[in-house]
Amino acid sequence: MENKGLVSVVIPVYNVQKYLECCIDSILNQTYKEVEIILVDDGSKDESGAICDRYGEKYENVRVYHRENAGVSASRNFGTEISKGKYIAFVDSDDYVEPGYIEKLLNAIVSNNTEIALCNYNKVNDDNEVIHELDVVKDEVLDAKEILKKCAEEHGFSYIVCWARLYSVELAKKVPFRTGKVCEDEFMAFDLFKNSKRIACISDRLYDYRKNSSSITSRNTSISLADCLEATYERFKAVEKEGWEDCIPAAYKCGRDAFEKLKTIKPRNAKERERYKETVEMFRYMLKKGKASAGFTDRLVAVAPKLYFGMKRMLGK
Repeated sequence: MENKGLVSVVIPVYNVQKYLECCIDSILNQTYKEVEIILVDDGSKDESGAICDRYGEKYENVRVYHRENAGVSASRNFGTEISKGKYIAFVDSDDYVEPGYIEKLLNAIVSNNTEIALCNYNKVNDDNEVIHELDVVKDEVLDAKEILKKCAEEHGFSYIVCWARLYSVELAKKVPFRTGKVCEDEFMAFDLFKNSKRIACISDRLYDYRKNSSSITSRNTSISLADCLEATYERFKAVEKEGWEDCIPAAYKCGRDAFEKLKTIKPRNAKERERYKETVEMFRYMLKKGKASAGFTDRLVAVAPKLYFGMKRMLGK
């Protein structure tokens, strides 16, 4: 097919020897061939680093870097900075993509003159069997306000994740991943959309997402859920700053959904209690400004968290 520029694919790697070859092979087997693969080994303790080296030795378009453990965000940022492509994609090392992943997303960017294209995805199991087909994204071109509203809908996660999409490298370098946070996608998604103005969406399911129980994002903790709520709070404040009054209800709903999850988990130690207090204040702000109704438990836990958890303890919940 026509050469539309080099595409860099950044794959952060950490202790994924079971899935890594499947992931890399899926990129090597793309219908669009102008691709460089950047493998960032984030201090793996299993055979992942050796697998990376084997691919780097065998394929000229595979670049391998071994670094001390710094987290997935730092690995993605490093890969972005050293990338040589005009476009960039981020693929998690326990996932894989369909053969037309890059070609179709690149066509969507070029034909619609956008800096981001996103697609639907499948949830798969360890045997690469599809267990859930996500058909949330439709064939359309949206602006940042329209995308934000869709984030508040059921399965709005499809619009927030950093994978299952392709970006211009120029845009990706403007909005780096937030280090030291879980839910890093949540922190950067809105800034990416706001900076890109228009987003091309295609309905094809081109990304295969593996629900890996050992990954950080699969474990709901007080800290990880607090990070998610903080990201929605930042998004809420950004919407206010932009003056997008019609988006306030959607931004509030994202915060409320995050708070619904957070309030189910009691902080376990002083650090988590302090973090919980911070996020409760964030939710109080959204509750006050949200122009939307909130349930009794939302208001109770925001105003009197000790009372809320005491009642839960008495009721044995």
